[in-house]
Amino acid sequence: QKVSIAVRPEKIDIAREPFATSENQLQGIVADIAYLGDLSVYKVRDEHGVIVKASVANKDRHASKLLHRGDKAFLRFAPEAGVMVQD
Repeated sequence: QKVSIAVRPEKIDIAREPFATSENQLQGIVADIAYLGDLSVYKVRDEHGVIVKASVANKDRHASKLLHRGDKAFLRFAPEAGVMVQD
């Protein structure tokens, strides 16, 4: 039986470098960024072409410079952040 995992964008961490743990981690390229004042939403395309959204609070003026379109990005989420969805 095939299932999918849904994770809210604010529950996904994003970084330029791989995280110390590889659990629930994926890599992709930043396809688009939406700056929404106090929040930035990153759309990252993985190796299969799937777009994953991660939202980041812009806590200071440098937060919006975390990543740029075309940059390699690493995403991760805590196991308890995922919700199983039956396909």
